[in-house]
Amino acid sequence: MRLMVGRESGATSVFAVNGESAVNLTSQDPRFGRDLAPFIAMGAEGFARARDLSAGPGIPIADITPALPIAAPPKTVCLGLNYADHAKEGGYDVPTYPA
Repeated sequence: MRLMVGRESGATSVFAVNGESAVNLTSQDPRFGRDLAPFIAMGAEGFARARDLSAGPGIPIADITPALPIAAPPKTVCLGLNYADHAKEGGYDVPTYPA
């Protein structure tokens, strides 16, 4: 099953993607919320519910504007060569600009 978060008719929702169409899961069950965080929190129950609801009528994916999958992530993890010795330890060139 593929999921996407997008805006359709002004509202952000979670969609189950079926080929070139998508089913609005949030409109059928508000527990799905406006991003994937509630779906993840539901665990196996959320997956089973999404699978059941995804058989409903869909709309063309072209009518959906993609949105952030997690609107407010709890943390951001970044990796980089943030100092010269670290770059050298890894066998990389020292960057001239932060990446």
